[in-house]
Amino acid sequence: MRPTTIPAICAISAFLAFGIASASAETIATTRYVYYPISGRTAAELYNAMMKRGPHVDGDEAYAATSATTSQQGQLVSGESCHIQNYAVKMDFTIRLPRLQKSPLLSAADRKRYDQFYAFLRHHEETHRSIWLDCAAAVAAKQSKLTGKTCSVVEAKSEKLWTDMRKSCSLKHQAFDAKEHQRLLQQPLVRYVLGKATTATKGAKAP
Repeated sequence: MRPTTIPAICAISAFLAFGIASASAETIATTRYVYYPISGRTAAELYNAMMKRGPHVDGDEAYAATSATTSQQGQLVSGESCHIQNYAVKMDFTIRLPRLQKSPLLSAADRKRYDQFYAFLRHHEETHRSIWLDCAAAVAAKQSKLTGKTCSVVEAKSEKLWTDMRKSCSLKHQAFDAKEHQRLLQQPLVRYVLGKATTATKGAKAP
C-alpha cells in the first residue's frame, strides 16, 4: 500500500512444474507476516516512520506490502488422450506491516489513530491475498478438466489458462485498489497528519 495510491502489490512469480505429484486439484497456501519497527511521540512521527522504514513497491514508498511466490504442480498423464492429474497451485505469501514499538509519549488519541490505520492496512493486504487465492482456485478447477490429443497440447492450454488468470486477477486487484483509495484518504491517521501539513503550508509566509 502506497501513501497516495493503493496499488495491486502482490508480486507473483510462477513456473510450471508438471511431473510432480501432489494432492487433488486444490490451492495450497502459506502466509508469513514480517514487521518493520516504528515509533514516535506524535501521529506525524509515526507517519514519517512508516515512510522511512516501510517497504518499497516498484521503487515507491509504501505503508505495507504483499508478495507471493507461486508454483503449479501436477502430472501430465497420457492415454487415449492427455490430461493433468493431481493438479494443485501452491502460493507462499509474505505480508509486510508496521509494528509500533514502545512510545510512552504517544497520546491515547494518536495511538487510537494508529491502531485504526494498522487494522486498515492489514485488512487491505489480506484482501489482496484473498483475491489471489480466489483466482488460483478458479484456475485449478479449469486446469484439472483440461484434455488434449497430446500432452504438448494440454501443456500449451495450461500455460494459456495461467497467463489469462494472472491478467484477469491483476484487473481485480486494480479495481479493489481504486475502491480502497478513498477509504485510505479517510483514515483518521492520514486525515489528521496530512490535514495538519496542509494547514501549516497554507499558513506559512512566503520568503
